[in-house]
Amino acid sequence: MSALTSVIIVSHWSQATIGACLDRVLAAAGNFQVIVVDNQSGDDTLAQVRQRLDTSPANSRNASPARLKLIANDHNRGFASACNQGAAVADGDVLVFLNPDAFVAADSLARLRQVLDQCPQLGLLGCRVVDQAGRPSGPQRRREPTWRRSLMSLTGLARFEHRWPALAGIEPAGTVAAATDQAEPVDLVDAVNGALMMLPARVFHAVGGFDEGFRLHAEDLDLCRRVRDAGWQVGHAGAVEITHIGGVSSRRRPLWVQWCKTRSLWRYFRKHEPQAGALLRLVVAIGLVLRWSAAVAAALLAWPRRKR
Repeated sequence: MSALTSVIIVSHWSQATIGACLDRVLAAAGNFQVIVVDNQSGDDTLAQVRQRLDTSPANSRNASPARLKLIANDHNRGFASACNQGAAVADGDVLVFLNPDAFVAADSLARLRQVLDQCPQLGLLGCRVVDQAGRPSGPQRRREPTWRRSLMSLTGLARFEHRWPALAGIEPAGTVAAATDQAEPVDLVDAVNGALMMLPARVFHAVGGFDEGFRLHAEDLDLCRRVRDAGWQVGHAGAVEITHIGGVSSRRRPLWVQWCKTRSLWRYFRKHEPQAGALLRLVVAIGLVLRWSAAVAAALLAWPRRKR
């Protein structure tokens, strides 16, 4: 369906934010359809979605396409698989993948849609992502995470990039623009923050959707890479801003999430840079293991406080 934007939200134990996330999207300017794919939440997430499903005017009139759709999985399929599941039933010609702990402004999606419609070379578009205090939340404009760049970021050497360019890491230093009007609203980048990603449905299906081999984390980097490999461009609209709390679903099982992230990054490196030398691969592997070990140590130290 032309001029319809389908917003796909994958939820998992998201009761703290899913209601506000949905309310913001459903109240946004523009023609939107919202598809929630729930990965077996054991909290109040489904109840909050169903409450809005029952009271949505478009749904109560049995309009087609429905303003709000819900897919409730009886097991956790993983984030990438659930995204593909939502995209398979989407009616829009543009897809938006939005985290359940991300909140759009009233005009965020409409402005991004306008940019995408005006730039046919764009295959994927992201935006500025901030936390509740207005500070940048996570990487904003990413470089391709090669083995070398990842090593620079893992070791912290990337902070000296301004003096020694060879130490460049994944995220360019000093490139997060203020959320103001810009003469040129889009910067071309290798990858964007995965809290919100907008792309034409034809591009998403042409590249095969998300790689479901990534259960959690790095699937956004992989999608950006395959969009670029297919000949489209990835853009970052720094003048458009959303708020992202981050980590809401992962707080229940932080070590499992860190383990998934470690495995996904290693899978990404092997998939996209199989020619890397053995020594570089070994050093990066050691860096990932050390980061995982630090996460385990931090969790063990915090455990007595969590039990109080």
